Amino acid sequence: MRCDQCQRPASHHFVEIRDGEKLERHLCAEHAAPHVGRIPRDFGLGPMEDAVAAGALAQCRTISRLMRRLGREPTGDELAEEMASPGPPSSKEPSDPIVRRQAAYVERMATFIEQHGRLPTSESELPFAEFKDL
Repeated sequence: MRCDQCQRPASHHFVEIRDGEKLERHLCAEHAAPHVGRIPRDFGLGPMEDAVAAGALAQCRTISRLMRRLGREPTGDELAEEMASPGPPSSKEPSDPIVRRQAAYVERMATFIEQHGRLPTSESELPFAEFKDL
């Protein structure tokens, strides 16, 4: 696939439903940058499905942020506290290689949700073969 704007290789696929019509965009990293990281409020799926996708995306981002800050998996209480009152982002890489891989897995899950507006529905949609042992 090529970027819809500049014809470079596309690295992001966005799907949006507007007025019942499916709109797809393929963008390179540069043209996708303004769209990546934002949490859509309306995926166009219906109120319940939109809420699930937006909630899962927010939770993935929060878990990743905490794993980087704490260097380990967060407890349920830490996650609840962070969801209620987010702390500062962290670009620090966890020293534990397993935690680093787990954080990368969670980040890729968030990217899938952003790009597709939903959770993966089958194992084949999980683009993380290198994480199967987690």
